[in-house]
Amino acid sequence: MYALTGEERAGHRLTRFENGPVLPTTRLVGMERRGWRRGEPQDNGVEQWLSRRVGPDLYVVIADLTELTTL
Repeated sequence: MYALTGEERAGHRLTRFENGPVLPTTRLVGMERRGWRRGEPQDNGVEQWLSRRVGPDLYVVIADLTELTTL
């Protein structure tokens, strides 16, 4: 578990986690059991992000932006 810095809390990106490890799809899909939700299927049924609500109007989103066409 990680705590947000003041700068991260005030911002909209968590740059220290960008370019992090690449995980197998099975690990990402397994996050649903821990409260994460898969994104809407896009072209060819590809789900390009996972999200989790962490506050009233605050979400954490994990996305592969190299392939993302619509969000």
